[in-house]
Amino acid sequence: MRPMMIIRTNLYAGVLAQEHQKKFQPVRIAIAAGVVLVLFAMLCYGKLLLNVRSLRQQAAAASAKEEAVHKNLLEARARAEVLKAKIQYREGFMGVANNRINWAPILEKVLSTLPPNVQLYGLDFAKHGNGKAVVTVDGRVSGEQPRLECDKVRVLLLDEFREINALASSRFTLLEDLPEPVHKAGWTEPAARFTIQLIWNWKGTPHAK
Repeated sequence: MRPMMIIRTNLYAGVLAQEHQKKFQPVRIAIAAGVVLVLFAMLCYGKLLLNVRSLRQQAAAASAKEEAVHKNLLEARARAEVLKAKIQYREGFMGVANNRINWAPILEKVLSTLPPNVQLYGLDFAKHGNGKAVVTVDGRVSGEQPRLECDKVRVLLLDEFREINALASSRFTLLEDLPEPVHKAGWTEPAARFTIQLIWNWKGTPHAK
């Protein structure tokens, strides 16, 4: 009788084991699926990290390139401003040089033109913004006809200044007889006082040569 009981007990245990395996088989499958999903998620996350790192590297490279371009632009702008300042300084200097009047040869012309019977009281030079230059000669002349002598002086000066500018003009701003004659060696001569203005265009003849 005992051997038969042992056999039945073993058969029952086998049936229980099979049922136990059948009962826990879905759980194993679920666990395996979960593990697969976790591994897949980790793989995707790792790939995402690699993509993010690559994008960061590309963004850093692009930013460095933009900074280099910006730096080059700033340096180019600074060089352009320095060059512009130099050009403006040169143009200003050249403008002053080209618009100046060399008064020395003009003074030489005036003094070399005046006849011996002329005595100067004053000599004035002026340059106006409208392109006109004016030389004012103030003095007196002695002679038998002092007013005529004054006009001769005006004509002589005008002829000299027309070498500077063909359109030069002259005029008296003052012409009057002096009450006192001029005393010379052994005789006296009447005298007249004059103020002559010589006007010409200084633009186009900057050095007044």
